Amino acid sequence: QTMEENNNSEFGSSAKGKNESAQSNPALVDGNYSDDDISDEKESKFSKYEKALQQKKVFQNAVVKFNIKPKNGINYLTQMGEIIKEPEEQRIKDIVNFILNTHNLNKTKIGEYFGEDIQINKEAMYHFIDSMTFKKMDFVPAIRHLLAMFRLPGESQKIDRILMKFGEKYSKDNPNSFISANAPYELSYAVMILQTTTHNPQVKKKMPFDEFLSMARDIRKSYNISEEFMKNIYDDIQVNPITLADDEAEKLRQESALASSVKKKQTLFLTESQLLIKKGKELIRNKPEEQFVEVTNSELVRPMFEVAWSVMLAVFSMLFEESDEAQIAEYCLDGFNYSIKISSLFNMSMERDAFI
Repeated sequence: QTMEENNNSEFGSSAKGKNESAQSNPALVDGNYSDDDISDEKESKFSKYEKALQQKKVFQNAVVKFNIKPKNGINYLTQMGEIIKEPEEQRIKDIVNFILNTHNLNKTKIGEYFGEDIQINKEAMYHFIDSMTFKKMDFVPAIRHLLAMFRLPGESQKIDRILMKFGEKYSKDNPNSFISANAPYELSYAVMILQTTTHNPQVKKKMPFDEFLSMARDIRKSYNISEEFMKNIYDDIQVNPITLADDEAEKLRQESALASSVKKKQTLFLTESQLLIKKGKELIRNKPEEQFVEVTNSELVRPMFEVAWSVMLAVFSMLFEESDEAQIAEYCLDGFNYSIKISSLFNMSMERDAFI
C-alpha cells in the first residue's frame, strides 16, 4: 500500500508540471509520460541495483575465501573480474584496495598475505604501507597506526620485511626524526619485543627499563638515540599495549561471559557498546554521501528482504516471547504478518515457512 501511495504521489506531483516541461522533456508526449520511458527508467534503476547486489555477493564470497586462505580470495576476485591480471601495477592496486576497503577481513590473514616471500605479495605490502601516512606522528603511535590494520605474522623473516618497509616509510614522512631509515626499522623490533614481554600473559618475567636500554644499546649508539626517547617508548608500551580493536572487543566479550557480579557485567556491557558505537560511526563516516535513492520498482524489496529476514525473525520472536507489553506483542504480530506477505509475494518459500 505504501509503495502505491508513493508511486501515486511521485507521478501525481510530476503530472502537475507536465504542461510546463512538455516542450523541453522528450519523455513527454502530448503532455503525458511515455509508457516506454517509464518502463526503461524502472528497468535501469533495477538493473543498477541488481548489479550492485551481485557485486556485493562476490565480495562477500571473497572475504570468506580470503579468511580461509588469502591466495584463494585474491584468485577468486581475479576470476570474477574485480581484480585484473595485468598490468601488474594495476593488479597490485586492486589487491590493496580490496584489503583497505573491505570489512570483516581477518587481520591475521592480512598479515600472513603481506609476509609471504612472493613478489606480488611483497609488492602489495609495499604499496599498502606507502598508501599510509605517518607525517608528524611520534614513533610508537606510528607503529600503532600500522598494526591497527593487520596482525604481524609469526615468522621472523616475514616480520623483518614488514618492519623494514615501515622504517623506510616512516623516515620518508619524517625526514628529521632519525639520522637513518634503519633506525626506525631496528627500533621497531625492540618495541615489539618489549610489547611481547610486557603484555603476553605467558611471559612471566617482565622487562625492566634498564634491560630494555641494554637490549637497544647498539641501536642507541649507532643512531644517537637519547635515553629520554627510550624512556618515553617504554612508558607508552607499559600503559598502552599495541593491540587490534578486534582483539579488544573479543577480550571484552570473554570477560563479560565470565563476569560473576551484575555490576561488572553492566560495566563490560557499556564498554563493549561504546566500542560498537565507535565502529558504527567510523563505518558511516567512510561511506559515500549519497546512500539513499528513491525508487519505484517493488522488485528491489526482494534483495533487501533476503538480507534482513533472518534478523527480523529473531527480533520479532524474542520480543514476542519475552515482553509483557501488549503494544510490543502487536508490533511483533504485524511484523510476522507483513513478512509472510512479502515472502509469499516473491515466492520465497523457505522464508515464508520460517515465519509461519
